[in-house]
Amino acid sequence: MVALVAMVFLGRLWVPGAPGDAVVLTSAEAAGVWEDGHGGSLVLAGDGTFSASSACGDYFDPRSRASSGFGLASVKTGTGTWDLGSVSTIGGGKPQSTLRIAFNPDGVSGSYEATGTTVAPMLWAYIGDPDDGERCILTKAAVSGAHGASRSEPGADVPVSVSSVSARVP
Repeated sequence: MVALVAMVFLGRLWVPGAPGDAVVLTSAEAAGVWEDGHGGSLVLAGDGTFSASSACGDYFDPRSRASSGFGLASVKTGTGTWDLGSVSTIGGGKPQSTLRIAFNPDGVSGSYEATGTTVAPMLWAYIGDPDDGERCILTKAAVSGAHGASRSEPGADVPVSVSSVSARVP
């Protein structure tokens, strides 16, 4: 009984953090197709625009002041603009890129932290209250000619094949 109580208590104290190490991405490394493993995708074009199709995230609506987990859905479809910045992690750790997106025309926004490696990067965010431990994890789709479904990136006339493995982790 004591072990069961301890497991429940410790389970409530431990909240999953970042999946992987902090990483800094260039705009060119960030551009491309990102997938969440549940059918959602975020396509970042090199010109600073994006398209999202049921992409998971922690979104904020400036008009209603609602956010994901608090009256706003944690998946969104639409288009808008994106930018990339780098910040130091808490405690002066490794620098990390932050990807910010803003949907047109409603101004709903979100941000993701970059983790993993430049070869296998991930974008992630807590959804709603971080204490709940629900995360959105987007992985960069691998461009290849042999596997995956064919997709076109915005602003490109050449379709690319993509494949990825990722998950939204509760």
